[in-house]
Amino acid sequence: MDDICGAMIQLDLDGNITFWNSTAEIMLGYTENDVIGKNAVEHIFINNTNDDDMINIAK
Repeated sequence: MDDICGAMIQLDLDGNITFWNSTAEIMLGYTENDVIGKNAVEHIFINNTNDDDMINIAK
């Protein structure tokens, strides 16, 4: 999966991160160890946007 040209993030049904490739590390600045098991909306995407509409869509 690290050969994919873009960031790939896999979530479980609760929105917790179960996979994070090396491109996601580069693009978002978090290592796989930093994010595995964390809720994507609460811990990653809200911290990387100032756009309230995007935050609401993600929820």
